[in-house]
Amino acid sequence: METTLATQGAADKKQADLVVAEERLSGNVGWQDYKNLFSFSIGVAAIFLYVFVALAAAVLQLGPSWAIARFTNLSLEEQQENT
Repeated sequence: METTLATQGAADKKQADLVVAEERLSGNVGWQDYKNLFSFSIGVAAIFLYVFVALAAAVLQLGPSWAIARFTNLSLEEQQENT
């Protein structure tokens, strides 16, 4: 029984050695941090490409709605002329 307690005590000490408190840095996140984040990930150019594609997709989604709105503003005679 004492062997089991000694073994468990050693296991508890090993577990306590594995858990180490981390250092926390204090301060603000600056632009340099964001620049580093983007440059180490997919790159700044890819971020601008993503923003461009997202804006283009949003504008292209509005196109059909705009066309339908313009079409419905026509009078009945004008709508039938185009068919």
